[in-house]
Amino acid sequence: MAGKSGTNSLTGGSVTIDAGASQNATTGVAGLVHVGTTTASAVHIGHAGTNTYIDHDLYVDEVITAAGDISIDAEASSAIHIGAASGTVNLSVASSSTTVLGTLTSLRS
Repeated sequence: MAGKSGTNSLTGGSVTIDAGASQNATTGVAGLVHVGTTTASAVHIGHAGTNTYIDHDLYVDEVITAAGDISIDAEASSAIHIGAASGTVNLSVASSSTTVLGTLTSLRS
């Protein structure tokens, strides 16, 4: 892309594409596109983070823990959680939470 000066590297089994710290001046996020990225992250596309992201606003955040849990969109502030600790809609949540399917907040005719 014009005006971009990212690096391509293969170090220790990871691949970084256009992941320079100065590549995203708007959000200050280090890197535009990472694939198999820095030591602080797993795999992300279009967003620097700690798990798997596709774009900054749309998370496909799949986390498989030692206990075998799978989380989709498991950010603490998210509205929908599957296999997560908190949220408006929870499926197979943590033991300290209540399992809720489709919480009714209002009913209009």
